[in-house]
Amino acid sequence: MYELLHSRWAHWFCIGSILLCTALYAYTGNYFFLGFPFAVCFLAGLVIDWKFCYWLLLFSIPASVQLFFLNDSLSTSVPDEPMMWAFLLVTIALLLTRSRTIPAWWWRNPIAVILVLQYLWLIIAVIFSHELVFSLKFLAAKSWFLASFVILPIWIFQTKKDYKKAFLLMLIPLVATMLIINARHALLNFSFRKVEKAIGDLYYN
Repeated sequence: MYELLHSRWAHWFCIGSILLCTALYAYTGNYFFLGFPFAVCFLAGLVIDWKFCYWLLLFSIPASVQLFFLNDSLSTSVPDEPMMWAFLLVTIALLLTRSRTIPAWWWRNPIAVILVLQYLWLIIAVIFSHELVFSLKFLAAKSWFLASFVILPIWIFQTKKDYKKAFLLMLIPLVATMLIINARHALLNFSFRKVEKAIGDLYYN
């Protein structure tokens, strides 16, 4: 698997796929074609080094934008939320393949205990929900958030350098998006009524 991913043909295939999908996006306007090659590369990266991909997730959070689908009935934050979907699968794989994956100190943390109890109560509430589809969507969203930012950090943040790296990886795109928004707002004469237009798709929530 690793030899295949590092082969020359794999590199040319990735480059060709990106160019082809970019052309298809330009022709159709469908975001699927634009995101597909990057999704494939990201999944390949998870196989090679999932921890490196986690740093990419942190870097992508401040710059992520909201996209709407199915006549605005469904939305997601891109690219961070699809990356969280993948990390939910990584979390499940780690829990299934490694014995005693979660250390004992984590279970003794009162915040972790509260989060686990809340999650269990959420599952019970979903089981008895009258709007099962919406409840399952809510449960899924909470699952990939908890997996990405509560469980996986156990193996990511080992030293102070890791915390500094995470801080810088989020600070750089955060400052960049702030500058972009301020530049947009300046073109609108810093009008309070037009602040949402200046923000655009950034920081939708």
